[in-house]
Amino acid sequence: MKKEKPQFTPEEITELKKNEIFVFGSNLNGNHAGGAAKTALEKFGAIMGQATGLQGQSYAIPTLDKDMQKLPLESISQCIDTLISFAKESPKLTFYLTKIGCGIAGFNENKIAKICLQKEFPKNIILPERFTYFMAYKGMYKDEKGYYCSPSNDKYYFEVGKKYTENSAIECKNGFHACEEIIDVNKFYAIVHFNVVAEVKMTGCFDFKESDKICASEIEIIRLLDWNKKLQKWIENIEDKFSKSGSTAVYDSTAVYDSTAVYDSYGIFKCNGISNHLFAANIEEKYHIFQKEVSKERWREVINELNRISNNYIPKFTNFEKLKEMYGCDENFPPYALKANSKEEAWADMPKEAVEYLRSLPEFDAEIFYNVTGIKTEN
Repeated sequence: MKKEKPQFTPEEITELKKNEIFVFGSNLNGNHAGGAAKTALEKFGAIMGQATGLQGQSYAIPTLDKDMQKLPLESISQCIDTLISFAKESPKLTFYLTKIGCGIAGFNENKIAKICLQKEFPKNIILPERFTYFMAYKGMYKDEKGYYCSPSNDKYYFEVGKKYTENSAIECKNGFHACEEIIDVNKFYAIVHFNVVAEVKMTGCFDFKESDKICASEIEIIRLLDWNKKLQKWIENIEDKFSKSGSTAVYDSTAVYDSTAVYDSYGIFKCNGISNHLFAANIEEKYHIFQKEVSKERWREVINELNRISNNYIPKFTNFEKLKEMYGCDENFPPYALKANSKEEAWADMPKEAVEYLRSLPEFDAEIFYNVTGIKTEN
């Protein structure tokens, strides 16, 4: 009896038939050292140093650049288009697309799924199940009958665990609507205690035209979420994000932006792989104050004194505190009003005593201080 092709790409592939191709995520160095790329190298003929395309019984789609940083989603989308064209020209081959970008590359599965859900794949490309649906958040009202939304002023009721289907997905006209980010739900449903938000699974046909909501022909209500807890968590995440704006791998540090791999530091701009710094820009490692190398004891002396004088001051990288003052508490203000501050706005209320203390240091550098904070001083 002939074995049928699986509906989805298996979670683990250890062997292939002669006409089957293993599609994996790679980097532009073609360094197939980990994850699915390592499997492709060891089992399916991937070639070390070849970053893209067919190689043996494998096919590479780059998701990381030569510096092992994420490629733009548009670049990944274009590479998937190239795969689709190649698959159409090779109808005798079957391509098993793995969850590219979602391992070592670190992309959110929803981001890659969103790309795939907007493509028309030929039958000889098998997708992982996770790339065939989209997870989102849907706001609903609640009354004595249950949870509902009200398109065209008609109440449409939902139950947790059930799936609902429409014949098409056209933004604001037909289908089911939800938001990719939970905070966007607030644009359509006010934050009040009788409103709820649900985590939903969207399938079928899609309309992704709007940036703040998605429309699909099928929706399944997975679970109800505690709105206030989710909102508070989102706010905390945003505050953390902007206190380390544009940065990754930041540990025990504050006032960090556009930097990576920063540990136990304060006032950092465009630095990579550094630790134990107090006000630095565009440099590497060791103990520094204003980019002048100092002893550990000196660094600790200055940071402790700065924290004492400034009362552990942290710059405000968002307008969060102003919104709390305006609305009384963080549950009342519209979360989309939360904005990032410029560096000048963020550091504007740094205590004058702290600025004067920094200026008194023999290590002080007015240009570096200005580059980091936007505060103009003199040496």
